[in-house]
Amino acid sequence: MRALQLKSRDWAYFNKVGDYLVSYMIDIDFPDNEFRLTIDPYIKPYIFDDIFWEVFDMASNSQEPMSLRAVGAFTVDSLSLPYRMVKEDWTMEDLDLEKVETKVLEVLSEVHEEVVKLINSFPTFEDFYAYTVKNGPRIAGYDLIGMLLMIHWEQYQEALQMAEGFNRKTRFRRLPK
Repeated sequence: MRALQLKSRDWAYFNKVGDYLVSYMIDIDFPDNEFRLTIDPYIKPYIFDDIFWEVFDMASNSQEPMSLRAVGAFTVDSLSLPYRMVKEDWTMEDLDLEKVETKVLEVLSEVHEEVVKLINSFPTFEDFYAYTVKNGPRIAGYDLIGMLLMIHWEQYQEALQMAEGFNRKTRFRRLPK
């Protein structure tokens, strides 16, 4: 994916675009013996992992390769954007790998262009957060994103209050110090 300047690790193709990490999962399969390509795009503010790692005393992770942010276990979840699916009447028997490569690059280029436009529509991380709340599935990650934004703004007391409120709402017990 050199044409798009994407790196790869495990299942993800990724890179930093502006202040965001973008990643893509590409899946090719043959349901009913026909070619199907699915591309799942994800985005998140790049700095969120740095803040998360600092809060949880893992700040050295910020020095690790970018792939940790894309596929690592102790990271902030990315926002899943609408996927793109393309079907062709190619069967496994008559598959031309050059055609597959061309199709993947074509569709991924289109999706990447749309993701970059979306990122450019966020003047601030707050705009990203508002978009996430409005368009994403309801997940506990919204609360984490909100808390990370407050920490980013140096509103530490508000972040703590939000965490405590979330703690009561979900009935988590506080761990002893």
